[in-house]
Amino acid sequence: MNRTATVEHGMRGQGIEHEDVRFGRGRRSGLLIAVAVHDTTIGPALGGCRLWGYASAGDAIDDALRLSRGMTFKNALAGLPSGGRQGGDRSRRG
Repeated sequence: MNRTATVEHGMRGQGIEHEDVRFGRGRRSGLLIAVAVHDTTIGPALGGCRLWGYASAGDAIDDALRLSRGMTFKNALAGLPSGGRQGGDRSRRG
């Protein structure tokens, strides 16, 4: 990944704070890659990766933000010493 950004206002102004968001393009595929880290207060971030045909780069980033936040709560409820992380690739449509 070749660019880094820190999200301060969350998902398009919804007030959801994340520790870090990284995005870029795959070297070989050229696809958008977005990785969001929501919270590492109780441990390293744990989550998954989604390959999806998002309509826009903004939709891909919003999904990574939303899912990483959900992983923080899911890991906490499961008693895992982990925060939330999620990655997403914007696949080509068609």
